[in-house]
Amino acid sequence: MADNLKFVQNVLEFLDRTVQVVKASFGPNGLDCLVSTTSGKMLMTNDGHAIIKSLSFGNVFGKLCYNGMVKSGNFSKKFMLLLKEMLSEVASIEAVKDVASIKQTLTISHGMKYLALSVLPGVFNDLKDSGVIAHCFEDGSNINWFMKAILRTTIDGKFNPNICTILVDILSQLLFEENALQSFKLIQVRISDVLDNFNEAVWEVPGKPFTCSTILQGVLLPRQFLTMVKILPKPKDEKFFKFVIYECAIDYEDTLGNTIFSVQERNQIEKILLWKQEFVLNIIRVFVSHNIQLVLTSKKLGETFVNACNQNSIAAIHLIPEEDIAKISQVFNLSPIFDMNDLPMHIAMATSCKSMQVGLHTYVQLMSEEIHTKQIILFAPNESFCHQYSMALKSMLRSLQSCIKQTSSGCQCFMSYVPGGGAFELAFSHVLEQYRKKYSSNTSLNLAIEILEKSLLAIPRELIRNSSCKLNMFHLKAQTRQCLIKGHPLLGIDRSGNFIPIVKKGVLEPTMANYDLIYSVLQLFIQIIQTDKVLFVKKLPSKKETEDNSSDDEDDK
Repeated sequence: MADNLKFVQNVLEFLDRTVQVVKASFGPNGLDCLVSTTSGKMLMTNDGHAIIKSLSFGNVFGKLCYNGMVKSGNFSKKFMLLLKEMLSEVASIEAVKDVASIKQTLTISHGMKYLALSVLPGVFNDLKDSGVIAHCFEDGSNINWFMKAILRTTIDGKFNPNICTILVDILSQLLFEENALQSFKLIQVRISDVLDNFNEAVWEVPGKPFTCSTILQGVLLPRQFLTMVKILPKPKDEKFFKFVIYECAIDYEDTLGNTIFSVQERNQIEKILLWKQEFVLNIIRVFVSHNIQLVLTSKKLGETFVNACNQNSIAAIHLIPEEDIAKISQVFNLSPIFDMNDLPMHIAMATSCKSMQVGLHTYVQLMSEEIHTKQIILFAPNESFCHQYSMALKSMLRSLQSCIKQTSSGCQCFMSYVPGGGAFELAFSHVLEQYRKKYSSNTSLNLAIEILEKSLLAIPRELIRNSSCKLNMFHLKAQTRQCLIKGHPLLGIDRSGNFIPIVKKGVLEPTMANYDLIYSVLQLFIQIIQTDKVLFVKKLPSKKETEDNSSDDEDDK
């Protein structure tokens, strides 16, 4: 057990060093940190995940904490603060050389297991009944306000307020429909789609000011026009034009190998070239007969095909990546052409197709009024800033995703949120105090609840320090208790250090993210205090090394 307590001390030492770094950057008034990333690059950031990942690199105790923290999402700093406080409570209770501390450690471990599995769900139910956990349904009047508040709270303090506003506006345009009643189910599907295809939905373009960032409608293709026709639709009186995805072997110009043909008669060569030209012209004639103005393909188009397109005012784009072909097919509900049978079944409609300069590259933008696909063009002065803003967008998406839940019947979706600014932790600590009195006869559970109850207060305590709040913890706990008893809105610490109704300020956090945070901390805490020692396993010797050492004495082996 002495090894166990030594292990706890080693983990606590790492957490103490980490907290000393991240606590100054905690909250909306937190400072930035200059971090040396695992790739060797220097990064100025306020993001807790990036900071802790850098600090844990090459440290076995740090890796343990980092791996346990991954599920906590955007609450990395909260995770470290809470875990450090809980282990500090254990260290203050135990005496390393006291035999009684062995029983104490086992008592805490058993109590924490019961707390995580049985008590924690009941605490969240009580918080829901008291209004700390609130819900917003689709028939509400301020749905957009609530969703933007979640997005804003996620990145508040990581960037200056102007950048935060731009990021929230850009993501709102990507996900929400203006002046329309939002469907949480539809937004959930959109968020999942953006996260699954994040690199396609968010384009990082260094070299321009961040304020140039924008939303582009339609599908953006990383290719240029191959033909002279570069703007569609061409006739002014036509609003739509037709296009196809042609995936047949075109022009028979692919190299088949190092084969040399010997043709004795000149007219045979002419017949082959004429047949080849006629084959291509027949394809173009069919396209013209169906009024097709744009051909997209992942194949390579030869000069014969391109010349025929130019003569018939047909635009063509070739060598489109297959993943983009698949995206166009999905967005426009269009099947690519692999043979010329049933051509009308493979034709789609679009409103415009034009070249667009994005950074140093030229792309093609394909749009339709009926298609609402959007992409974020994220500009920044350099790649490092681009990546920071991109990661912020991903964090915001995950926060909003964790807010949206389904009813038990599965027929309706709603948003579940809690107040930020330390208000949730204060309320949680107050409810745990009631549970501690309820389970006063259960020694192990009572001790576990007391440790978590005290540790939760570390979060509002750091917010007080970083916001110059004039109130102390005693006043915060007292006012929180009064709000819960009288049913008043909970008070939290805002950017200016005021203790005010925090929900009205739009400081909201996802309910499930907070639940996952506390549950993950409890699980890692149990794992740490139950770990006996760290074993370092050496790499097995190679066959050659074994042969070289075969003459060693038995004692050396």
